[in-house]
Amino acid sequence: MKIPKMLKVTYMGEPLKNIYPHATKWQVFKYKFALFMRKTLIVSMIVGAVYGSFHIGRATTEPVFLQAEDKSKAMFMSKVDKLKEEVANQLMACESAGHTEDDGIIIFDSNAKASIGNFQFQKDTVIHYYKVLYGKTITPKEAVLIALDQDKARSLAIDVMFTTKNKAGRDWFNCANKLKLDERIDIIKSIEQ
Repeated sequence: MKIPKMLKVTYMGEPLKNIYPHATKWQVFKYKFALFMRKTLIVSMIVGAVYGSFHIGRATTEPVFLQAEDKSKAMFMSKVDKLKEEVANQLMACESAGHTEDDGIIIFDSNAKASIGNFQFQKDTVIHYYKVLYGKTITPKEAVLIALDQDKARSLAIDVMFTTKNKAGRDWFNCANKLKLDERIDIIKSIEQ
C-alpha cells in the first residue's frame, strides 16, 4: 500500500490555509492572535507546572549528604601492619633462638646486663623507650614483666623499629644485620607515608 502524498491546495497562489472567506482583515487578525495566545498559555502552563513541581520538591525534601567510607586506606593500613608484624616475628625468632615465652629467656650480654624475653630487651632499654614513646615512667620490675610478656614486648619492638630513627639495628644489632631488617623497615616506612 502506498502512502498518499500531501496535496498543497492554493487559491490564486495563496495557500488555502491562509484564506478566510467572508472574514475581514481585523477578524483574521483577532483569530490568529487568539490562536497564538491559546498556544502561549498552554506552553506557559506546562513550563510553570514543571518549574513549580521542581521548586516544591526542592523545598519539601531535605538534602542527604553521604560520606563515602574509604575502605581502601583501612585495608592498606592493615596490610602495612601485617608487614610490621612479620618483621617483629622474624626478629623474635632470631633473638629467641627457638625458645618460647614460657622459657623466660634471660641472657647476660657482653656488657654484663641481662637481656630478657623473646625480644631480648634489657630493662633499662624498656624503661627508656616507655618514657620516650609513651611518656610513661615505669619501674624496673614493670620493665622486666613487659620484656617477658611476648605480646607487650612485640608491641614495644614494633614501636621502637617503626617510630624511632634507631630502627632495629641499634637495639638488635646482630639479628638486624643478619636479616637486613633496617632495609625492610625503611621500605615499610616509605610505603606507609
